[in-house]
Amino acid sequence: MPANTLTASPLQLKQMFFARIHFEAESSEKFPDGIWAPEFDFSGVRFGHHIEVTLAQQLENNRFQYVIAVVFQVFNEDDEAKPCPYILDIEARALFEMHAMDDEEKRDNLVRVNGASMVIGAIREQVTLLTSRSIYGPLTLPTLKVGI
Repeated sequence: MPANTLTASPLQLKQMFFARIHFEAESSEKFPDGIWAPEFDFSGVRFGHHIEVTLAQQLENNRFQYVIAVVFQVFNEDDEAKPCPYILDIEARALFEMHAMDDEEKRDNLVRVNGASMVIGAIREQVTLLTSRSIYGPLTLPTLKVGI
């Protein structure tokens, strides 16, 4: 098979929705010199997060369905942490179907890492969209590393 051929992954996203979306512009008092979100450096910002992967059911032909829930938060409550231009509290959930794989550990890692990365990508896109017409301009969340 040629190297530039695309093939379907054994992990397929079936449905995704946002269970909670809250964002608001941070007080301008925290940015006395002004702030422009597209140029914002996230180093020093404290994130809250939670990733939960649940096996929903086993289907025929050794396929599995998983639900992945991701919560991403920035509250700016810690005075020692760098403030972010926006306060964020977002929860997204997705249903994935995993096709048969012989290696159970590889299957679980693929679901956890790739599945969570897709959900985080959707959260990143939603944050940029919601903040695009807000006071500090569009905020793009940094690329995050999903640990296994």
